[in-house]
Parts: sequence; C-alpha cells; structure tokens
Amino acid sequence: MSAILIRFGLYTILLLLAVFVLREQVNLPKEELLTDALLVQAAIAAVVMLIAGFVMKLFEKAATKLPKGRCIICKRKVLSGQTYCRDHLRELVGEERERGRHEPLPRG
Repeated sequence: MSAILIRFGLYTILLLLAVFVLREQVNLPKEELLTDALLVQAAIAAVVMLIAGFVMKLFEKAATKLPKGRCIICKRKVLSGQTYCRDHLRELVGEERERGRHEPLPRG
C-alpha cells in the first residue's frame, strides 16, 4: 500500500509539472480551468500522498519486526497467525481423526 501511495504521489507531481509547462508554452483548450490555485492544491495533495506513503512504509517495516506468535500449549515461537506449533497441531489433527468428526458425510 505504501508503494502505491508513493508512486501515485510522484506520478501526480510529474503530471502537474508537465501540465504547468504545457500551459505556459502552448495554448491549451479550456486553459481557464487550469488555474494556479488548482495546480497548487493538486501539488499539495501529491506531497501529502508522498508523506503518507513514507510514513506507512515505516509502519510496515516496524510491523515485520514485531514478535511472532507462540504455541498455546508449549509456548514455542510459531509463525504469525498460527496458534499451535507443528507437533501439537499434528497431535490435535490426529485426535480429531480418531474421533471421526471430520469424516465425510455419507451420501444416500
């Protein structure tokens, strides 16, 4: 998401510079719509997008450094979003298979 904001902000600034130069050099149709105030407001919006993109990039980097999760049973580190380590997950799946809860329903 941060890369999208940064790119969009940079491309907007590039487009605004091109429009400004074209407006000064060439007589564009509907030139009265492209006022200096409009170009300045668009440039401010582009700079805000750039700043937001860089701030989001910092938060994304900080989020990757957060501690990972831990297994509920043995407290070993597990990947983010997981609840059990591999050993305990295998045990739980084996127990569920023995109980027969996850067998397919008979059709008939």
